[in-house]
Amino acid sequence: MAPSLKHLRVLILGASLTLAGPLFAQMGEVFPVWPSEAAQEAPAIHGNRIVWHEFIPGPGDYDIVVTDINTPEGIQGVILSEPGDQMNPDVWEDTVVWQSLMTEPGESTHWDVWAARMFFMETPETFNVSRVFENDEQMPRISGNTVVWEDGPLDNTSIYAADITDINQPLEFSIAAYDSKQVAPAIDRLRVVWQDDDPGDWDIYASDIWLRNDPREISVTPFEKQQTAPAISGNTIVWQDQETGNWDIYAATIQGDCIVYLPPLTEDTSDQVNPAVDGQIVVWQDSRHGDWDIYAAHIKTGQEFRITRHAANQVRPAVYGRVIVWQDDRDGYWQIYAMVLNDGPLTRERDACSEEEVLD
Repeated sequence: MAPSLKHLRVLILGASLTLAGPLFAQMGEVFPVWPSEAAQEAPAIHGNRIVWHEFIPGPGDYDIVVTDINTPEGIQGVILSEPGDQMNPDVWEDTVVWQSLMTEPGESTHWDVWAARMFFMETPETFNVSRVFENDEQMPRISGNTVVWEDGPLDNTSIYAADITDINQPLEFSIAAYDSKQVAPAIDRLRVVWQDDDPGDWDIYASDIWLRNDPREISVTPFEKQQTAPAISGNTIVWQDQETGNWDIYAATIQGDCIVYLPPLTEDTSDQVNPAVDGQIVVWQDSRHGDWDIYAAHIKTGQEFRITRHAANQVRPAVYGRVIVWQDDRDGYWQIYAMVLNDGPLTRERDACSEEEVLD
């Protein structure tokens, strides 16, 4: 049965910024992506699109904001608005996914995964990815035509996916459905990572989903302590690790059936959490100065550099190419800020193992 289309109210945001031209800002400059008096949270980026969820005071709920950051007119944006909360978006090229709080007959509520094709910002084509009344589907992530998410009751979530090539009939399949709990999925191309609490602590797992009916699973971190919050780009997986007693950022590469562990990206005695990766650039939030700042590192060279120095908190970073975005409370409430990197030459080359583009 084909999923019903969701009729979202699309609000066109006026061009309140006049930062035009390639990548819309001077390199190294920190700037708000779309200044607002409403709380903005959970940014994601791919290509020219930055998305987040934003609290809309009128209806009093969260909606999805989609911006195009590289148009001739400057930054352009729309709000995908619907009664109830729309949260935790992700984006791949022209497709945005998010979780939507649905109210069923009898006033029961649950989270479903929805998506929109944004070939034209003003006329998104919106469709349901997964809708199971008795379960919650949350934390969707997208790469190409594949969407992954957490599925199930909160005490026993699993990782599921759907091929959305045909938006009228997404093909859903299971990636990891065990007695333990699987959460926090991430995906790049045909490789999915997540954290799993079997056998009692959190570990990172990965699966190659080239064969959907027979996904090839591998344990990335069969260690003691806690490993959580995985992210992936090509053959590179990053996560936060409690091996030393505080949280640090670790990385590994998948080479065939082998996991090659890289030197820790951080070893400071404070906490470094919430990593994201694109190519050779890893970003995270860092508490070494008493508040949360955004840091980055180049995997190949090991070079670390500080992105933000403001006394407020900067959290939940995301990265694509030279552009880093994050959630920032320097204005007294959360806003989405960004920076265009200018630290060293960054060019795209082919990874000999994956034949995918990586940043060098």
